[in-house]
Amino acid sequence: ERFIPCFTELGGKDPAVILPGADLDRAAAALATGATLGAGQQCYSIERIYVPRALHDDFVARLVAQVARLKPNWPDAAQGQIGPITFLPQAAILQRHLDDAVTRGARIETGGRIDDLGGGLWCQPTVLTGVDHSMLIMTEESFGPFLPVMAYDNADQAVALANDSSYGLSAAVFGPEAE
Repeated sequence: ERFIPCFTELGGKDPAVILPGADLDRAAAALATGATLGAGQQCYSIERIYVPRALHDDFVARLVAQVARLKPNWPDAAQGQIGPITFLPQAAILQRHLDDAVTRGARIETGGRIDDLGGGLWCQPTVLTGVDHSMLIMTEESFGPFLPVMAYDNADQAVALANDSSYGLSAAVFGPEAE
C-alpha cells in the first residue's frame, strides 16, 4: 500500500567458465571487454575466469594479447578504452587485492598497476595467473579491470569454483558451438 524508496547495490564477483571446445579467440576478446568495459566498475563485470587446465596457457596468451592493447583514455577522452577510477577510495581496494594476490603467489601477466594521470587514477587492465580462492582477488568484489585466470580439471570443479561466492549477479559460459 505504501511506496517505500529503496536503493540496492547488487555487487558481483562474476565468473566466466570456458569449456573444452570453446573458441578461445572469441572467449578472450569477449572477456577482455566484459572485464574492462567501464574500467571494470560495473557490478556485472567479469571478475574471475576458469579455464580447463589443458587450455590454460594457450588461453592466457590470447587474453594477454587482447588486454595489452587496451590503453587509458587520457589525456584525450576520445582515445583509449579504459576510463579512470570513478570512486577514488576504490584505488586502495584494488591495490590491496593486487598486493594480496602477488604475496600469495599470483603472477601478473600484463598490467598490474594504478597510474596517476593528470590528477586522476587509472587502473591498468590486469591479467593474473597462479590464482586460487585463498586470494581476495578471487573472492571479494574488486570493481576494477582485473582478469584473474584459474585452471580447473573438470566441469564439475569449474561449476563449484564459479559458485564458491556469496555473490550471484551474473556469469558467462563459453563452450563449443552447437551443431
